[in-house]
Amino acid sequence: MAYQVIALRYRPRRFDEVVGQEETARTLAQAVESGRLAHAYLFSGPRGVGKTSMARILAMALNCRDRRGAEPCGACPACAEIAAGADLDVIELDGASHRGIDDVRELIAGAACAPMRGRSKVYIVDEVHMLTREAFNAFLKTLEEPPPHVKFIFATTEPQRIPETVISRLQRFDFRPIGENDVVRRLAQICEKEGVAAGEDVLARIAQYAHGGMRDAQTLLDQLITFAGPAPTLVDLDRVAGRLDRGRMQVLMDALARGDTPVVWRVVREALGGVTAPEALLEQVLLEYREGIKRTLEDGRKIAEADLLRLEIVSEAIARLRAAPFPEIVTEATLLRLASCEGLVSIGELLAEAAAAAPAAPGSARETPARPAARSAAETVPKPPEMPRKPPQAVSEPPESPPRAPLPAARPPETPALAEAVHIEAIWPLVLAEAQAANVRTAEFLRTAVVKERAPGAIVLLVRSETTLRHLGQSTQRALIEQIVRKVSGAPAAIEIQLAPAAADEAPREEDLEAMPIFEKAKEIFRTRPA
Repeated sequence: MAYQVIALRYRPRRFDEVVGQEETARTLAQAVESGRLAHAYLFSGPRGVGKTSMARILAMALNCRDRRGAEPCGACPACAEIAAGADLDVIELDGASHRGIDDVRELIAGAACAPMRGRSKVYIVDEVHMLTREAFNAFLKTLEEPPPHVKFIFATTEPQRIPETVISRLQRFDFRPIGENDVVRRLAQICEKEGVAAGEDVLARIAQYAHGGMRDAQTLLDQLITFAGPAPTLVDLDRVAGRLDRGRMQVLMDALARGDTPVVWRVVREALGGVTAPEALLEQVLLEYREGIKRTLEDGRKIAEADLLRLEIVSEAIARLRAAPFPEIVTEATLLRLASCEGLVSIGELLAEAAAAAPAAPGSARETPARPAARSAAETVPKPPEMPRKPPQAVSEPPESPPRAPLPAARPPETPALAEAVHIEAIWPLVLAEAQAANVRTAEFLRTAVVKERAPGAIVLLVRSETTLRHLGQSTQRALIEQIVRKVSGAPAAIEIQLAPAAADEAPREEDLEAMPIFEKAKEIFRTRPA
């Protein structure tokens, strides 16, 4: 008999065998038992999380003659044939290869016929989002009022591509990625039945590499057993999965921590020149940073913003790899950038440095005894703060804030602007990181903007295109940016978005032209040119 892979051999055949989707399984089981079944379902979620398996279990529950409660017996001819994908009353189709209007018309014509043996005729359409719009439109009437003996079960990894007119006719269940603990528990059960002595650390690493997909985890376990035999180790797993071994991974992480770019470059080149794929290498680094944050939280310590920023850098790089023409270069640049970030400090430290750079407000605890006159004047003659006069600026009015303490008369007018500039420039990368987490599109537009002017409570951003101006200029987007700046800096700020004139469209002034050396050279040439 031909070998059957683990992912197929240990596929669940009962609702109570489903791992990671217990709520969905319980809801469908109660619907079967109570007879409150919908005529069409949509199972959406990432790959390998049990959508097709759940569809087959539901089909077995509908057609099993020896069903006890909601659970199919799993032994009758109908259950065996449905599990093998060979039952005549359960038709499984691939949306990618049956996506046209003629395929749907043929399906509708077949749905009108009664089932040959079971109580219900079940159509399972996998990757249904691949159907054309015309095919979906041809489906609408049948989906709304199908024959009483027909059930439709659609499965998809991209529900956003299904028309709303179709989704409104379906009962939808969203399948989530399976938790690592659930994956480890299921793999341990399989190893026990297979006689494999895989340690919990090996199974946990498999669960991490599977990213919530049970099928991917079972496939990797099958491959590992084939490679290493009944006693696989972490070293075997890293070799099979194309990952760096623990020794070289530790060398890389240590080099990143101390900013040793030559060592980082050497390890990365060795890894990418071997069997390690760019995405796999960045995923390993991401997991190492994630584990570090997890240990920090478990120890009851506070997470540094710099650690979260490193996590953001790697995550963004992994997202870019899918569209990058040269993923190796993206990986190299990302890791070298991380090695150059050893000087990252937390927001609290930046704020403390900015506060230390600015003179203390009168009457504050930071004030030194060197300025008693200013303090006594402020205490004896309370009056509104005197703000330095500035020429009018094209900035929006800052939001109201609590009244500030009086400024000492001896304070130079340049000091506030300098302190504010250092402060904003220091935290701007953190503002971009927060924007990336809040709204990816807004963050992309923000990266193209330039902070041109800064005043207490006001920031002016220059943008280079009308598209960016329209997006960032929306009231909701400005409010989002102001909220992020306030969160990062701890102070309110009003944002003004302006369109920067293109360099080619900026007409130089006459006095600027005359001051240019080339202009002087031109005048000299024309003076010496014969008439």
